Amino acid sequence: MDLQVGLIGQVFPGQENATFLEPRARAVWNLGNHEFSAATGVYHQELFGLSDRRDATNVFTAWRSAPRENLSRAFHGLVGYRFSPSDNVQISTELYYKDLNNLYISEWTAYPRFTSRLQLADGRAYGADIRIEYNSRLLYAYVNYGYSNVRYQATQETLELWYGEESLDFRPPHDRRHQINVLASTTLAGFDLNVRWNLGSGRPYNRVYGFDGFVLMNGINDMFTVNDQQRVIYERPFSGILPWYHRLDVSIDRRFDFGGAALTLQGSIINVYDRQNLFALDIFTQRRTDQLPFLPTFGVKVEF
Repeated sequence: MDLQVGLIGQVFPGQENATFLEPRARAVWNLGNHEFSAATGVYHQELFGLSDRRDATNVFTAWRSAPRENLSRAFHGLVGYRFSPSDNVQISTELYYKDLNNLYISEWTAYPRFTSRLQLADGRAYGADIRIEYNSRLLYAYVNYGYSNVRYQATQETLELWYGEESLDFRPPHDRRHQINVLASTTLAGFDLNVRWNLGSGRPYNRVYGFDGFVLMNGINDMFTVNDQQRVIYERPFSGILPWYHRLDVSIDRRFDFGGAALTLQGSIINVYDRQNLFALDIFTQRRTDQLPFLPTFGVKVEF
């Protein structure tokens, strides 16, 4: 058995030189064609990302550092198993669990604007990863399946006015439950051929019931002329699910050597079957923007 134990020290200058000690450990057992592993550790993070709630796909993220308080903390634990039934085939799987504390997320608000005001949340994540890999002189290929389950819990006093409780348990927008990656690569008659297929389940997003105007009744107001504040009436946070994503890409290369120079011809097709995959969705206007359609490309590379 191979056992590695360590202690990592981190100093964050942006947090008045806050210092954290992070213990780590990893163990591996090799039993011929079988390998077992386990690892655990504590991690801290200063940076986190904020997204505009109007963007259901979170394409654009604003990164910032945590306030001068406790940094985000995570405890990781995982176990793994790898099996080699032959010289060309390898099967591996990994299970993991993460306990998450002091996560900074955007304050939940009914006003249709980007906000950098923060609230704290705790969470947990667990999942599994399974991979089958084949490697020979003629072909390299693998199939990888990943499962992830992430939940956050946040508390905010104003939430009780909307949902009848101050604490909400929800899936964060980056929680993709299922994901499959398939790759095959081979060489035929001097041509390098690569085929890649990806599939992912839909991520959560905020659905909107509708909109209204808020007026602070401070005296007598003319409702036809008074200025109001526009609000959004949301469902419970991240209760909607976006469409599934999948795409097939194919590429082929051919290299020609001419003494001290080399010429490589490159061709590829992105999104072979022209799948309409979502890129961005404005939940207020329902305006949808898709990713790249069927797109063939050709290139030439010269090396001296």
